[in-house]
Amino acid sequence: MDGLTLDQLAVFAAVVDHGSFSGAARALRRAQSAITYAVQHLEQ
Repeated sequence: MDGLTLDQLAVFAAVVDHGSFSGAARALRRAQSAITYAVQHLEQ
């Protein structure tokens, strides 16, 4: 693991706040796959 980034933390917080990956993607104006990718790398 390379360490936690602020972007990963922001993505995680958005998923929690919005209750879903798709909600976080809409809020952050990103593709859902980008949200999934960020969270997967956060888990490692």
